[in-house]
Amino acid sequence: MKLLRPVCLVFCSIFVAPLLGETISSWPIFRGTPAQTGSSTTNIADKLEVLWSFYAGDGVEATPVHDGKTAYLGTLDGKFHAVNLTDGKALWTVKTGPIRAAACIVADLVVVGDADGKIVAFDKAKGTIKWTLDTMGEISGGANTDGTSILQGTHDNSLYCLDLLGKVRWKFPMEGPFYGTPAIAGGKTFAAGCDSTLHIIEIESGKEVASVALNGQTGASASILGDKLYVGTMSKEVQAIQIKQAKADWAFSPDVRPAEFRSSAVATPDLVIIGARDKRVHALDASTGKPRWSFLTGGWVDGSPVVASKKVIAPSLDGNLYVLGLEKGELLQKVVLDGPIAGSVALAGNRVLVASDRKDDKGGTLFLLGGK
Repeated sequence: MKLLRPVCLVFCSIFVAPLLGETISSWPIFRGTPAQTGSSTTNIADKLEVLWSFYAGDGVEATPVHDGKTAYLGTLDGKFHAVNLTDGKALWTVKTGPIRAAACIVADLVVVGDADGKIVAFDKAKGTIKWTLDTMGEISGGANTDGTSILQGTHDNSLYCLDLLGKVRWKFPMEGPFYGTPAIAGGKTFAAGCDSTLHIIEIESGKEVASVALNGQTGASASILGDKLYVGTMSKEVQAIQIKQAKADWAFSPDVRPAEFRSSAVATPDLVIIGARDKRVHALDASTGKPRWSFLTGGWVDGSPVVASKKVIAPSLDGNLYVLGLEKGELLQKVVLDGPIAGSVALAGNRVLVASDRKDDKGGTLFLLGGK
């Protein structure tokens, strides 16, 4: 089993994708929207079943994305796949460097960064390469977009802003590697990484307008809802930040066996849902940070849960996908997959896309789950 290495992250802003499929809405970036909310009002089936599976190759840590018709996923053996969302058949596969990051779909492009430090933009229909940028630093977090710019963090201690032709608009230096996906809201991007600082940067100018000291390095993307931002840290805390005041609102650390938070949070008006390396999914009051409930899985919860209507769908490195009640955290269903789930969940309308790393260490599988 391949485990994720220590992470330090970036955050992006909100963007609502158009409905591109007949019945399946899009999830074009990590966490679904540029603000990284990870939630939807979609009603998920009472019982999830495997509708199709696709053998993706050796080593899957990335999170799939889709445009309503085609799903995109990269693997650690250096393959980037486009898969028909209807039947799970490969449309095209391109050789790349090792990929652990989620892709980003914008206009006619699908953009992904690889562990060799290259940002590659493909024609999303044909798989032909439109442009490439070599950052000289490993990339492990997904790109984000506001529709005209692409934001990508790298291990060369930088956050890049590119136009859709691959030209660098600006490059923001950070004191340490950048491991996550940038968040976007209100014309700004929110980036936190190994320097234990949340940077608030204007996308147009690339200038930092504010910063907030965090109590530790971040290992996942932040989630923005309204005027608050939520992020878990490697110092075993979840923090809420007031964006306008650029200051901390509350912090939460579990009372029993606190562990690092590598999972990205789901922000809802009432609850913040996040996984941790104490093997639990935690639900916190969005206003106060007080715990509402927690659910114990059989492995680390590094992958990020999503909320669909009144359900929480959470992956675990124990190889199971857990469906929980949103209000009380009760178990509604446990879907047994073929190996650990290191990446995060993507919603496809009333269906679920998730990838696992097979227990036999011979590859990974992309699944579409839904009601039959």
